[in-house]
Amino acid sequence: MRFLKNEIVEHLPFAYPVIGDDAVKHMYHYFSNSGTDYQIDLQDMVDDVPGANDVYKREIGNAKQFVQTLPAGKHGISTDSAVEGYNLKNQNWNWFYAVGGYSAWIKGVAEVTLDKSGQRKYRLDYEYKAADRYNWDVGKKVKIFSVTITDKFMGEFHRQGLAREFNMTGSIKAAIEWDSLNPVHIVVSSPKKR
Repeated sequence: MRFLKNEIVEHLPFAYPVIGDDAVKHMYHYFSNSGTDYQIDLQDMVDDVPGANDVYKREIGNAKQFVQTLPAGKHGISTDSAVEGYNLKNQNWNWFYAVGGYSAWIKGVAEVTLDKSGQRKYRLDYEYKAADRYNWDVGKKVKIFSVTITDKFMGEFHRQGLAREFNMTGSIKAAIEWDSLNPVHIVVSSPKKR
């Protein structure tokens, strides 16, 4: 297993064009054997994977609907429970291999104001968060070209102390504004692109 680990790590640079940069970085972190938490580029995932973008937009939409039920004032808000998302291979190989399934939620501060005419105005400063565990599930496998790699095989490195599973988290912080006459929100602040 030590020999196989060394072979995999040695050949990871050649995997970038095949499975993607985040998938390779996560694999390096797994084989670093530290087990420390890993910060994923959630904005990149949302931008690159149509399904992840749908989950993000749906959560923003749900948050906006909730904010519109609040009385005037400032209010801390949080999703009742996390929603599940999954990065499909046919949408993006990189994020399929890097994360796969994940849990997502929103928390933030909403401000509801009334102007002189009684029109309601809304502002939501929010943080969209996602989390998952980089681990190997019994019975799962992936096929990269003609090679089948089982989760049992990859998990064996963890079981033998040659690699360590870890928690992945990511965050997008932004602010939006809208009003009762125009439900389409304006992005007030958004994450900076790298």
